Amino acid sequence: MDKLVCIITGPEHNGTTYLKNLLDSHPDIYSGFETGLLLNDDFEKSIPFKDRVYHGEFNWGLPKNINLFDKSLTIEDKYSLLYNNKGSYEGDNQKLIKESKYIVDKTPIYFANLPDVYKRLDSEDIPVIITIKNFEECYNSYVVSRNMSIENFIKRTTHYKNSLIWIKENKEKLKNIYLFSYNDTINPNFNKKLKQIISPRINVNTDLSHDNFLKKLCNPSMIQNRPYGDWKKKKEIVKIPEEFKESETVYDNLINELKEEI
Repeated sequence: MDKLVCIITGPEHNGTTYLKNLLDSHPDIYSGFETGLLLNDDFEKSIPFKDRVYHGEFNWGLPKNINLFDKSLTIEDKYSLLYNNKGSYEGDNQKLIKESKYIVDKTPIYFANLPDVYKRLDSEDIPVIITIKNFEECYNSYVVSRNMSIENFIKRTTHYKNSLIWIKENKEKLKNIYLFSYNDTINPNFNKKLKQIISPRINVNTDLSHDNFLKKLCNPSMIQNRPYGDWKKKKEIVKIPEEFKESETVYDNLINELKEEI
């Protein structure tokens, strides 16, 4: 897995795409959207990723004859197949994906299953970089902006809290896990920290920035259609209901205890 620079994960809509875009601004990195390779030992069970990696445009564009479903394949085998066969479709994004000398696996759903994902990765050399919003921002992102039911919101944030607790309980052993507050990732000083994390795996002689990412894209349509292109727009935050105050305290305290300093 020498071509895999890092794993990016975190709750959905918590800045993982923005973080991937920073890494894609590197001259030698341009990755497909998500892989799901670490979600299950049997890739057939990794839904919807088992189909999505074979799609083009922003996805990995694997040819249909590449078999990721062979149960004898190791995780390293699967990443090698992904790297060696990516970007087989037409289009500007596919061309950049094909020519990329390294890859990044940005898959948000890993965070809800982090203990199992980390075990499957089975490497302390590959950084696992997490970006996460505080509880109130999650409430706004899921319930206010996307009309998620309260039941589903509680279910999701409980999974996320359990992953945070697992990191806390195993912090001394998890030397390659780096957790950042979402607000810290959009701080200009984050660039330096990100470069430090990936520098053992790839030479970093340029700023990793959203502006450089946009300059790298080949035409205006790629900028317009790229997921989360309007990340800079900040909506007014709605205060969470009183019933969630205790959960908010526990959740945010875990983030504050575990997050890296910028």
